[in-house]
Amino acid sequence: MKHARLALWWLLPQLVLYALNHYAFRAWFQQDDFAWLSQNQNLHSLRDWLVALFEPRAQGTIRPWSERLFFLLNYRHFGLNPVPFHAWVAVTMSANLALLQWLVWRLTASRVAALAAPLAWLANPGLATPLAWLSAYNQILCSFFILAALACLLRALETGRARWWWAQLALFVLGFGALEMNIVYPALALAVVLLRSPREWLKTLPLWAISGLYFVWHHSVAAKPTSGPYARYWDLDMIPTYGRYWGNSLAGGMILPHWRMPAWSWEAAAWTLAALLLAFAVWAWRRGDRIPALGIFWFTAAIGPVLPLRDHFSTYYMTIPAIGLAFILASLSGWAWRHGWPWRAAAALVLCLHLYFALPVQRATTRWHFERGQRIEALVHGMWQAHTLHPGKMILLKGLDDELYWGGFYDAPYRALGIPQVFILPGEEKSLTPHASLGEIAQTVAPENVTARELLWDRAVVYEVDGRRLRNVTRQFTRALPPAWLDARPRLIDAGLAPFQQDLGEGWHQREGNYRWMSRRAEVHLAPPNPATDALFIAGYCPADQAALGVRLTLKSGDTPLGEIRITTANASFETYLPIPDGFAPDRPITVVLEVDRTYQEPGGRELGLAFGRIGWVRR
Repeated sequence: MKHARLALWWLLPQLVLYALNHYAFRAWFQQDDFAWLSQNQNLHSLRDWLVALFEPRAQGTIRPWSERLFFLLNYRHFGLNPVPFHAWVAVTMSANLALLQWLVWRLTASRVAALAAPLAWLANPGLATPLAWLSAYNQILCSFFILAALACLLRALETGRARWWWAQLALFVLGFGALEMNIVYPALALAVVLLRSPREWLKTLPLWAISGLYFVWHHSVAAKPTSGPYARYWDLDMIPTYGRYWGNSLAGGMILPHWRMPAWSWEAAAWTLAALLLAFAVWAWRRGDRIPALGIFWFTAAIGPVLPLRDHFSTYYMTIPAIGLAFILASLSGWAWRHGWPWRAAAALVLCLHLYFALPVQRATTRWHFERGQRIEALVHGMWQAHTLHPGKMILLKGLDDELYWGGFYDAPYRALGIPQVFILPGEEKSLTPHASLGEIAQTVAPENVTARELLWDRAVVYEVDGRRLRNVTRQFTRALPPAWLDARPRLIDAGLAPFQQDLGEGWHQREGNYRWMSRRAEVHLAPPNPATDALFIAGYCPADQAALGVRLTLKSGDTPLGEIRITTANASFETYLPIPDGFAPDRPITVVLEVDRTYQEPGGRELGLAFGRIGWVRR
């Protein structure tokens, strides 16, 4: 009987994990998933693999295990089948729950507290997105490295054996390949050491040194945005941001408003819970119980690195900090259980208040990801069917709503399928809501002249979203083409696509895949910009050897300088917005001239400057 109870004690969090997240573990690919899935298109050598795994990407991130390798290997073996991907997520999360359960048990000597901790973590609203959205697996994997390293540290303190210390060190270092948040591990390790063996605190100094070296190295090789949603603001705005994360961990109101109560109710619940838990932590500290204080410190340390991201509040950032909240609720549960039914009832009221607000948000979030994924899956399968019926033709889409566009289409799922040319029709962007934090709609809109030209030459098809299927409306749309579209110049071109060949001037080589090389000087023909709203957008790539030497790209139109970009290893893959110079307001199509100060001479004789992507005007 004792063994059965112990087995149930270990098994219960696992059962709750799968009961709560049956929608999450069936969600289809969404948003950034498609960018990672597309990595397989350009892997032909060991060097390609090393670049794919370790080159800094969006916002300067370097996450080889949780994003690059995770998607590369699963896609190579299973294609667009999300089940194996979610299996990795589920197994990792199962290990996390067991590790947290063991840690709390060893720290509190209470099986009730140890059981409450993983259950409280599972109910947290911040955990829903990482369990449902595969691109947020980095949060789950980083949690594993942190919890596993702490478990090894605790064993090292309990047994005095060096092998546990070295195992902790290895897990800590590997954690940097999952998520930058791993940098806070030395603070968490120090807190645990001070709790269990204060005299051993000097042993954490190497951990601080490693985190310091990582910080210096990461900031030297990965450029950080200075504007936009990922810009960092080291100011007093971090205080209300901290409060927002605490409030949403407790009650989840900013994630999904509670449907049964007034809008202000979640704030009242969050303030009430915060006051009660803080009072309990202070009271416990005075009685010699440091676990609630450890929970508050854990939350604060783990959320600290994202507090400067004032304009990028993201619920999945709460995944690792929420472990701290689980510590507090677990300690409260364990203490109340030891002190009789009146205290158990009081603790149950606190937990029920938290769960009443947090749990519905957690469940609704996972279901939303599942249902959105179903729509995206239908869209992607429709695009593949259109490509199969019309091989080689450009696919033009209409009828996308915000959810389908931002959740699936914007991140180019068609590239993972090897379909090179898919756009939305000109004018369709007017029905979409711009989101600067997600991207620029103009990059996905087919230019008017390209649309007219390709349709009239029977090199394109038009499909309209009709529920969960795509309907061919090419004939109807072609009949109604505005004649003016044929003579228009595009606002934005993609140098790597064949339909834009006629909008390129001198200085370009033949396209290769989805990009095209310029020589030392190249020309692009564009429609005139709107000086009041537009910026010049440039997306390209510089080879690592050239970037290490530094390359300067200058742009001009006639005698008017449009700006310059200095390219180094920190921004070898660049996406840049240049403001339009004062007084530059042409009223007719223009030619933009690109010129670099350094080129590379191929053995075959080609002079290569930079490889491009998209160039043109976008709204800012």
